[in-house]
Formats: sequence, C-alpha cells, structure tokens
Amino acid sequence: MTSPFSPYQPPRADADSFAPAQADDATSHLATRAQRWWAAFIDGLISIAILGPLQYKFGFFDNFPNIQKPTPLVSATWGAVGFGVYCLVHGYFLFRYSQSVGKRLLNIHVENLTDAQRTPGWRLLLVRSLPITLVSQIPVVGPWLGIFDVVFIFRKDKRCLHDYVAGTVVVKDARVDGSST
Repeated sequence: MTSPFSPYQPPRADADSFAPAQADDATSHLATRAQRWWAAFIDGLISIAILGPLQYKFGFFDNFPNIQKPTPLVSATWGAVGFGVYCLVHGYFLFRYSQSVGKRLLNIHVENLTDAQRTPGWRLLLVRSLPITLVSQIPVVGPWLGIFDVVFIFRKDKRCLHDYVAGTVVVKDARVDGSST
C-alpha cells in the first residue's frame, strides 16, 4: 500500500505559487500614503493662507515672538473659525465629489467602506472631520490626537483614525483626470 505522503518524494508546488505576488491587488485601489499626505499638505497650505492673515488681523500674533499661550476659549474660537474656513473652502468639492481641494488635485476621493459609494458631503463634515476637530481642542490631549489620528495610516488598510470613525476609505479615482462624478 502506497502512502500519498512520503518524506522522500520531491516537494510539489502549484504553478500559481511562482506567479508574481499579487498581494497588493486587494489594496491597489487605495490612495497611497504619499497621495494622502500631499493632499493634506495642500489643504493645510490653503488653510494657513486664509487663517494666518485673519489671525494677524485680530491680534493673535501680538507681542511676537513672545506670544502668550492662548486660553482655551481663544483656542476653541480659532478651532471653530478653522472648521468654518474648511467648510467654505472645501464644501463644494466635498458635497459634489467627496474630495477636498487637495484630494481633487491628487485624483483621490473618499468612499464609504461598506458600499464603495462616494461619501456624502454632510457625512464627511459632521462624522469624519468635526469629531476630530472637536477632540483636538481639548487641552493637553488634543495635540496628541492629531498625531495618533495620522499614525493609523501606517496600518495595512491605510485608514486614519477619522476614517475608522466615519467608516470611510480614501481611494484613487477611476479616471486619471479626476473628472469622475
């Protein structure tokens, strides 16, 4: 009687095991970390270009370079102003394309994780952005949240903490020119 397994027979391999690794197929549609970083960088530059002059106008930088640490009320006020600026600058693109200006320029957008549909603008603002903005205003803990939020992107699924909160994922546009709707 012959055994199907013999320690003396040569090893067998499936032909598929010699094919190039396709492990990235499951995540190939995801936006790269670099795309997400550059999109956030562009959005940040836009915010600085608007908020910097506003803060200067309202005396935020008085006594420079010996600027006093802002009170929690002042921080919360500028946080609200910053969120308002974000809504005004990116609102059209968020509601129309599920993209901020930076994401639009980098040809990436936000989708629901569950159904792969573009995430509605109200959800992007109220569930994805607002909670992180509010928590980031908490003294001592808030600044660390920003770091904690971003570090999540180094997981295999490339989702930040705010993506987990909102049930979203950032993906590459199907069309390279970014004109998909």
